[in-house]
Amino acid sequence: MGIMKTLFGGREGARRPSTSLGNGFGKPLDDKISKDGINSLKELMLKDMEAAQVLLAQSPENVQYAEILLSDEIVRGEAAKVLVRYYVEKSDGEKIDALLCHSATVIRAAASWHISEASESRDMEFALPAIGNALSDPNEDIQLRIMKALLNAASNEKTREKAVALLASALSNENDSVKLNAARTLADAAEKGIDITSAVRALGRALPGRNAEIGAQSACALVNAASNEKTRDDAISVLRNALSDKQDSVKLMVSRSLCEAAYKGTDISLAIPALGNALYDKNAEIRVEASAALKAAAEKGFHVSSAIPMLEHALSDRNESARKNASEALGHAVENEKTSEMAIDYLKNALSNPKRYARELAAQALRNAVDNEKTRTSGISAFAKALSDPNADVRTIAAQAFSDAAQDGIDVSVALADITGGLVDKGNESVRMKSACALGFAALGGLDISGSVEALGKAAHDRNPDVRLSVTWALASAAEKHISMEPALIHLSEAFGDRDAEARMNAAKAVSFAAAFERTNMAAASILGKTLTERKAKVRPREMAAWALLDSACSGADITPAFAGLGAAIGDDGRAVRFNAAMAILTSAEKGYDVSSLAAHLGSALSGDDREVAMICAKVLLEAAGKNQAIKPALGPLKSAGEDRNPEMRAIVKKTLAIIDKMAA
Repeated sequence: MGIMKTLFGGREGARRPSTSLGNGFGKPLDDKISKDGINSLKELMLKDMEAAQVLLAQSPENVQYAEILLSDEIVRGEAAKVLVRYYVEKSDGEKIDALLCHSATVIRAAASWHISEASESRDMEFALPAIGNALSDPNEDIQLRIMKALLNAASNEKTREKAVALLASALSNENDSVKLNAARTLADAAEKGIDITSAVRALGRALPGRNAEIGAQSACALVNAASNEKTRDDAISVLRNALSDKQDSVKLMVSRSLCEAAYKGTDISLAIPALGNALYDKNAEIRVEASAALKAAAEKGFHVSSAIPMLEHALSDRNESARKNASEALGHAVENEKTSEMAIDYLKNALSNPKRYARELAAQALRNAVDNEKTRTSGISAFAKALSDPNADVRTIAAQAFSDAAQDGIDVSVALADITGGLVDKGNESVRMKSACALGFAALGGLDISGSVEALGKAAHDRNPDVRLSVTWALASAAEKHISMEPALIHLSEAFGDRDAEARMNAAKAVSFAAAFERTNMAAASILGKTLTERKAKVRPREMAAWALLDSACSGADITPAFAGLGAAIGDDGRAVRFNAAMAILTSAEKGYDVSSLAAHLGSALSGDDREVAMICAKVLLEAAGKNQAIKPALGPLKSAGEDRNPEMRAIVKKTLAIIDKMAA
């Protein structure tokens, strides 16, 4: 039995190495010189491996001694290390093959380790056949080192094709561990941008199978390959074809992989139709992942037109995640010039979907058209039409869309007439409320909603308190922007009696702004004054009117048209009415307006029970006297107030009378 069979005994099942070991081998093992040489090399290996390596390079006999030491259990690992290093330097693939096929694991491990390390810095083409033979080593650590060597070889342009081909063939190995490691190595290679074209089809065949991890790693490799322009189309085609696999697990894995590829920015256009068809799959998870992949593709700006009809259908999916993904995908499609028109058409259709959540999601996607300046006209047109839809929910969605858009500062002026029409929606108070909000936001955004003011005024009488609140807020917002309130003034004054305090305040603010606006000053002030004289009404309207006049006066507005009402309000039963009325008069007096017409009312208040109001009225008379205004009707009450118990009141009256006396003199 030859000595090489003893030294390089092949492991069971592995290819046997060559029996040619080089010159000088074959001397009798009992030869004294040989024994001394072997022992000397052995001792040196145990002490200094680098020195042993140098010794090997000096003489072929030393190489033969090292080969003999492979059978020595003490130094066989060291012998393998110096030998593989020597053979790599000599580019001796046959001897490397023998070491990698040795029956002793320690020898194969040492050889595989150095091969993997050496492959990082030098061309290993001579060793590729040996590396290929070692791919299926039963020891997984050795497998991994061999895979690393192949990965490095794949990084070398000279050895790339052969290395990738070896990895591809390993995907058909009977050993799952070998297939898994090969798939992982190909994934790493593709991630580094290495062209793995020759392995793409093999990876596709490895997707299905009993071992899910192999499939997952193969899918990962394909995703990475799809990022490389050279392998993209082949990789996407393989993934696309796998979407029609019989196994749900494969389709689910592939859908996820395509989604991952799309999020990386990979163009998965070749798979778009197949992903669209997957939206009809019975498995909800597959539909979710397919819709997510389409969403990612649309978000990255890729053309998804072939899947738009399927995405519209998916808005009605039983699974919430699938529905939301479809909505977002359509929303991104709306923003894409190539798909916007088609997406908008399908979304318009979806607004009338029998299922409420589908309608809401369609509206959500269609909002993207409104947000995008290039598609805004189409989006606004679609929502304007929806405001007259027979379905109340559709109208609500449209009104909400306009409210959101106007709040975001989007110009919705072309739809103001349609939005105003929503104020009289008979079937849904939500439409009326949201339409009012849309008009309010539009006004705050600088749009002229003058044409809607009258309708808003009438809507201030709506039977629904939320609608009235929204309407009065919209009118207050418009008035603040100096939009004429004239068509709504009567309605606003009537809203002063609303049961909701916020609605009352909104109405008062609107009229106050109107009183401060030159164009409507006289009309607003007159209506406020008239409201103050309506004693048969509840106190709320008079409270709001007095507050509005005070607010207007503080803004410098001329409220003299309301003086008659203010004068009467000084003696009102309501304390807030009296106080605000008196303060409004005082503010006007301080601003320089002539309050002489109120002298009688002011004088009467000096002796009234409300001493705070009496004090304010005394201050008004002092201001008027100081400005040479005629306050003779208050002279008698002033003299009586000179004996008031309050020293501050007496001081104010004393100053006022002194001014009057000086004027008379």
